[in-house]
Amino acid sequence: MTDPNEIVSIKLGALMALQDRNAKLETALRDLRSDHHYDCEDCFYSCPKSGECCDERLANSECTCGVDQRNAIIDDALKGGEK
Repeated sequence: MTDPNEIVSIKLGALMALQDRNAKLETALRDLRSDHHYDCEDCFYSCPKSGECCDERLANSECTCGVDQRNAIIDDALKGGEK
């Protein structure tokens, strides 16, 4: 028969390992966030949110380089997928 204390000890160790893994994943996700929007030597191709875009049709436009979309996915994951 298995000692109940041994079972609790094993489960506690597994829980601590999961908490450590989750902390590392959270840190990695936070490191993946970016506030830098794409800017190009030719400002016509820069993201409007970079501050360097010279395409007047995109003035005050949303992000076109994908940074905002990627950050939204990361933020959703950090919240536990509660969208």
